[in-house]
Amino acid sequence: MCTKQVGTYGFTDMNGRAKSSPLGSQTLGGYTKKMVVHEKFAIKIPDGYPLEMAGPVMCAGVTMYDPLKRQGATAGTRVGIIGLGGLGLTGIKIAKLMGCTVTAISRTGSEKARAGLSAGAVASLCSKDAAEMAAAAGSLDLILTIPVAHDYRAYEPLVSYGGKQVILGVSDAFVASIVGQLTGALKSRVTIGSGIGGIANTQEVLNFFEEHKMYPQVEIHPVTDLNSIMEKLDQGNESSIRYVLDLSTLDEGTAAKCTAPPAKMAHAPSPIQPGGILKAFAYQLLCGKVHGAPVTFAALAWGGALGGVLALVARRLLK
Repeated sequence: MCTKQVGTYGFTDMNGRAKSSPLGSQTLGGYTKKMVVHEKFAIKIPDGYPLEMAGPVMCAGVTMYDPLKRQGATAGTRVGIIGLGGLGLTGIKIAKLMGCTVTAISRTGSEKARAGLSAGAVASLCSKDAAEMAAAAGSLDLILTIPVAHDYRAYEPLVSYGGKQVILGVSDAFVASIVGQLTGALKSRVTIGSGIGGIANTQEVLNFFEEHKMYPQVEIHPVTDLNSIMEKLDQGNESSIRYVLDLSTLDEGTAAKCTAPPAKMAHAPSPIQPGGILKAFAYQLLCGKVHGAPVTFAALAWGGALGGVLALVARRLLK
């Protein structure tokens, strides 16, 4: 891992190659009008693909595409998508075009199911229906789980032998699964984590969207609408729209034009906690669905030691 890695947003120049203006300030990512990068870290937007739609593809698109590719999804792979907002519906569309047989899974009833079926799923499943869930046990080769408000443990029984459930997005369970993968302590568990994809897969998914003439549903707004957009997203974004900020509306005088009150957020994201990470790690180690060798005493001892180290590291990072 590069020890002088500089993120495109919110990071300080570590190597003299990521200067921001004014000098010494942090990188601004998508909130800057100009950025100079090495060609290795640039993505080429295909000719003719709408610029306002490329951003969502490089976010939601690659988040769903990367685990599908990494897990070998192909024609006939039985894929379940849990969470049918903008991210989940994007995943259904991608999986369908890859030839997968897709099941849309939600906690609510027919409205979400219809959205999933319209996006390309061949079946729907309500996770609150115990009979439906029991009947679907072992029926999916790959599950992609959007973590907000979803208990990943309830979906492990749906995974077939040799299959995987992939948690997308940062949560206690996500961090625990990533550590388990990196160390090998949880390598036989069906639940793993996936962050956003790298440069190669980001380029691939953009080319994939252009090839299949696939376009996310977007709305373009001036940056002064940001607070109201955040409130819409906080309320669930039932329309699954990807909101795009027009940076031509961002200049030195923009702050004076922002007269709207601060966004009222009713569902603040839960912070990552060392205790939550340890709890998720312990659950996966002791109770998580296993494909392969059973848990041994050595694995338990290793997991306990690793969990202690993980808690110390997390506590240091969260100070």
